[in-house]
Amino acid sequence: MFGATLTVQRSGQLLEVEVPDNFYRKVNETGRWNFIGTGPLIYRVGSIAKGGNAQKAGIKEGDEIVAINGKPISTGDFILKELSAAKGKTVAVTVEREKKPLDLNVAVSDKGTIGIGYDADTRISPDYKMVPYTLSSAFAFGTSDAVETLVSNAKGFKKLFKGEEKFQESVQGPIGIAQLFGGEWNWSRFWALTGLLSMVLAFMNILPIPALDGGHVVFLLIESVTRRKFSDAFMEKTQIVGMVILLSLMVFVLGNDIWRNFIK
Repeated sequence: MFGATLTVQRSGQLLEVEVPDNFYRKVNETGRWNFIGTGPLIYRVGSIAKGGNAQKAGIKEGDEIVAINGKPISTGDFILKELSAAKGKTVAVTVEREKKPLDLNVAVSDKGTIGIGYDADTRISPDYKMVPYTLSSAFAFGTSDAVETLVSNAKGFKKLFKGEEKFQESVQGPIGIAQLFGGEWNWSRFWALTGLLSMVLAFMNILPIPALDGGHVVFLLIESVTRRKFSDAFMEKTQIVGMVILLSLMVFVLGNDIWRNFIK
C-alpha cells in the first residue's frame, strides 16, 4: 500500500486519514490482515513429536500458537522464519489454551524446528463481513485490482531506481513465490497470487527491454517515425543484449532467494 487519503468512520463521524507513502513497510512487518482488522493468523497444534522440545516445554495438541517472542503471527511463513532465525536458541511461544493465553519457553533445534505439526487457521473478527461478489462486481473489482497492481509495480520500480528501496529485499524468485503460496492448498490464495503474478509479468513484458514485447514496441515506433528499418545485424545484437539482461536478472533473483532462505 502506497500513500493515500482514507475516509473512515469513527464514533459515528467520517474522518479523513492520511496514509504515508511508506506505509507498506509497516504492512509488510505486521501483515495486511492485522491492518484491515480481520485478526491475526493462528496456528492450531495438530500433532506433537514425543520427547520433542515442544512437548518438553508443555505445548499440547489443540493449543493455538498466536505469537513468537511477543510478535503476533501475521503471515503464512512467519513461524518458519522465526524458528529458522533462532536455530539452537530458545523462543517464547504464546499459545491460547481454553481461551487463556499461556507463554512457554521452547528450545529450537539446529534445524529450526520444535517438534510440532500444525494447521493454519484465520480468526475472523465478528465486525468483518464477507460479501459475495456478483458477476458484475467481480469484473469491476478485478479490473480495479489489475490496474492497481500495474500502478503499484510502476511506483515500486521508481522507488528502486531512486534508491528508496533495496533491490535484494524487493524481488522474489521461485523459492519466495512458493513460500507465498504456502504449504497448504487454498483456492482463494492460489487464484489471488496467480492473478497478481500475471499482472506483474504483464508489467515486466511492457518494459522497454530488448527481447521483450516492450522493446519490440519501442523499435517499431522508431521505425514508424523515421520510416527506416533497422538492420538484421543490429536487431540481432539488441536481442542478445536483452537476453543477457534477462538471464542476469534471473540468476540474481534465484541467488538472492537462496541467500535469504538458506544461507543468511
